[in-house]
Amino acid sequence: MPYKDKNAFLKWKISNPNYYKIWKEKHPNYDKMWYLKHPNYQKEYRKKHFLSCLLHSMHHRCTQSHHHYYKRGIKNFLTIEDLKNLWQRDKGYLLKQPSINRKDRDKNYYFDNCEFVEKVENDREGGRITCKTLSRKSA
Repeated sequence: MPYKDKNAFLKWKISNPNYYKIWKEKHPNYDKMWYLKHPNYQKEYRKKHFLSCLLHSMHHRCTQSHHHYYKRGIKNFLTIEDLKNLWQRDKGYLLKQPSINRKDRDKNYYFDNCEFVEKVENDREGGRITCKTLSRKSA
């Protein structure tokens, strides 16, 4: 950014009435960038595809080296079909804020160890292991 700080840029942007015209000239595919015109797209997508987003976040927690699930060796063995079956079994559609919970937090994500519960209830369960407590225990 050619400006010293963000505030200087914002002042320039407000004082320059042609800013958006210049921006559109630099971005000729603006009309194709439909997601910019629909700010609620991401929220709507997550509502519509809740289970696939959940599966993605579970996969991310278990495979990214910076996450404490990966460091603890927790793996995900659930598929989208398993999540659909869990959703029906636990009546996740009746929950206000459904959240997946592992019954035994030291075991992996698999069908018999998982259940859908309210997010508030899942957050309320104490004793969550974080990276700091994990490093203290191993030291």
